[in-house]
Amino acid sequence: MTILGRRLEEARKSKSLSQADIARKIGVTRETVSKWESGDKEPSPEHLRELALALGVAADYLLGIEKSSTVLVKDLTDEDVKLLHTTIRYMRGKK
Repeated sequence: MTILGRRLEEARKSKSLSQADIARKIGVTRETVSKWESGDKEPSPEHLRELALALGVAADYLLGIEKSSTVLVKDLTDEDVKLLHTTIRYMRGKK
């Protein structure tokens, strides 16, 4: 399994989505998603973009360029975003 395949599978499972769910969202077959995850095939740049948007992560994360995933907060309230920032600061201080 490639870095892309591993991160794609992890991101998909973290959203409790099946391969078929992702396939429907971006207009490919479940078999195609399976091949991407196993490393037998790589998504086109357009499909990579659609995967990143569907999973709420950065394409750079899926490609292994970034070590951490990105959390999209566009659907959260300002208060929720502040709470997330506070939680992250707390967790970083535990080192």
